[in-house]
Amino acid sequence: MKMTSPEATAVFPDSSAAPEVYFGFDNTYARLEPRYYARLSPTPVRAPQLIQLNVELARSLGLDPVALAGPSGVEILAGNRVAEGSEPLAQAYAGHQFGSFVPQLGDGRAILLGEVVAPGGQRHDIQLKGSGPTPFSRNGDGRAGIGPVLREYLVSEAMAALGVPTTSRASRSGTSPASPKRCCHCFRKKKAAKRLPYPQRQRL
Repeated sequence: MKMTSPEATAVFPDSSAAPEVYFGFDNTYARLEPRYYARLSPTPVRAPQLIQLNVELARSLGLDPVALAGPSGVEILAGNRVAEGSEPLAQAYAGHQFGSFVPQLGDGRAILLGEVVAPGGQRHDIQLKGSGPTPFSRNGDGRAGIGPVLREYLVSEAMAALGVPTTSRASRSGTSPASPKRCCHCFRKKKAAKRLPYPQRQRL
């Protein structure tokens, strides 16, 4: 597991001392027809805490890890604050589920904040997972347990190291221990994702 670097764990006693997070979003998905998504913001949580930051991935996306670890960055990663230029939405899609084709599915606990273009020119989706219920949640609470998310992180990083196209987690955050539910939010890194019209859009 990538450990947080000393610079990313810098303490900012005064929130104004921390640099602001700048993503430079270019939101092509949000410009599609409304049937491709549902617009909504993440559900805020109590006392968000940054558990781990993937500094290497943040830098590869052209993001400042120190800003992400600062107060405003943690608020964004926890879903308590909408980043500048973000157009939050839950994606709608179609696919096979339980052996049958379902023409209408969607992100039940994930919200796409926007898309960034990395220094190398590759486009990536920035997504929060476990960010609260969406119209596609099917009565779920939209949260994610810390254990399963950490396992997903380890597996995805191992696959990436083996050269297998997969998603990559940039951070994990949790709520106050007093909260009955924990949530863990991730960045979703798309590799070689091909944007196709609904319902055939490829999801990696």
